[in-house]
Amino acid sequence: MIDFCSQQFTCPLESPFSTSSGKLTEKTFLMLQVSHKDKDGYGEFSVSPSLKAGTLEENRQSIADFCANLTHCDLTPDKVTETILSLTRLMPAPAASGLSSALLDLACKINDLSIPEIIGLELKDDLKSCLTLGRDETNFSDADLEKNFSYIKIKIENKSEEKSRLSQVANNHALPLWLDAEGENFTVEEFLDIIRDVPSDKLYLIEDVIPPLKPQKLWIENKPRNLLTFCDKGIFSLEDITNAQEHFDGVVIKPLRFGGILPSLMAIELARSYGLKIALGCYTESDLSLSSWMYLASLCDFVDMDGSYRLKNQPFSSILHTETGIKVPKQLALGNRYIENRISN
Repeated sequence: MIDFCSQQFTCPLESPFSTSSGKLTEKTFLMLQVSHKDKDGYGEFSVSPSLKAGTLEENRQSIADFCANLTHCDLTPDKVTETILSLTRLMPAPAASGLSSALLDLACKINDLSIPEIIGLELKDDLKSCLTLGRDETNFSDADLEKNFSYIKIKIENKSEEKSRLSQVANNHALPLWLDAEGENFTVEEFLDIIRDVPSDKLYLIEDVIPPLKPQKLWIENKPRNLLTFCDKGIFSLEDITNAQEHFDGVVIKPLRFGGILPSLMAIELARSYGLKIALGCYTESDLSLSSWMYLASLCDFVDMDGSYRLKNQPFSSILHTETGIKVPKQLALGNRYIENRISN
């Protein structure tokens, strides 16, 4: 038997962040606590309209129903991984993602193991993420931040000022650029014009310059030779990865879409079998999710895991972006020491 409770919380952002969905000033999450044999495990998730996976309450109810009907609970490492892999068949992906993190945390405590010992993945010592600039930003707020990250990620759309803004960012920073495009908002010709004045050695990776899974010959023939083209918005399932293999250099795997760390591991293995490069991505998430997902980065080529960087007043904090790499706790995983006794029904 597993006891379950949850608490909704909202974190403001350090500064407003403009995305394709509008200006983000705060993010609401559902924090989960699962308990067994006097041990507690924690996870969290959020929902996004692009996921089309229901509301926070609908996802919470699916978790509550699962826990209420779970009459036997075997949290040995082998069995808990089987349980986690079954969740995506029983509930929406965000709920499965949050619950899988909580069950993994609980299994770590009950078995006195760390995440690497259960899932068999170690964190890279020199792992660094990209850092995303909002649609109205051209500089980091702190110039010293640049040394803690590997790329500058820029969200762009079909606006006349994008060409000038992109050139400003390229001139202001030494890091290579990772472009997040809205391919449905402009033609290939328009996008080629936007990037034309940026030195080719500053452009490295781009997401969704063309509509998901609908490649255009013009782009393939005219894109800068060293620029890798990734599919992000079209990747929600293993089938999507299979469909993308012929037209893209790589895919973006976001654990919230796939139902957490272990289903994402399967997606990464499939993408690798096709020879695709892999970017590990996220939405605006808290450290409670990211600190377990970060272990997947050892299997990926690129990392876009700055989703908690702008959040203020997290009820837990376990990720540090440093000059020598990302720091994540291994023992008593997911930063749960920061939130003991802070969750209620």
